[in-house]
Amino acid sequence: MSTDPYDDLQRRGPARDSSEFVAPTMNALAVVAIVGSVLGLIGLMPLIGSIVGIVGGRIAQRQIAERGQDGGSMARIAVIMGWVGLSLALLVILFVAVLIATASAPQ
Repeated sequence: MSTDPYDDLQRRGPARDSSEFVAPTMNALAVVAIVGSVLGLIGLMPLIGSIVGIVGGRIAQRQIAERGQDGGSMARIAVIMGWVGLSLALLVILFVAVLIATASAPQ
């Protein structure tokens, strides 16, 4: 028999119980939503990126609440940026439509 008090611990490893802390994981859809919102806001994918940000952010918020994951703030920001990007895209489309309509009108 060994006299080392840590011999048993070295063979078995540390005890694992249910109170062990496990860090929550980042929600992948929140990351996709924020990337889509940024692309929509800067004009690379104005309509599609903004819609991905809005819809993906809402779904990510629901998943985060159900699963206890991280990324709630990221999903919320993605939704806000998605709405801002979509509004800007629609304003630009409206502005271009008005310019075309006034340019083609008889003087």
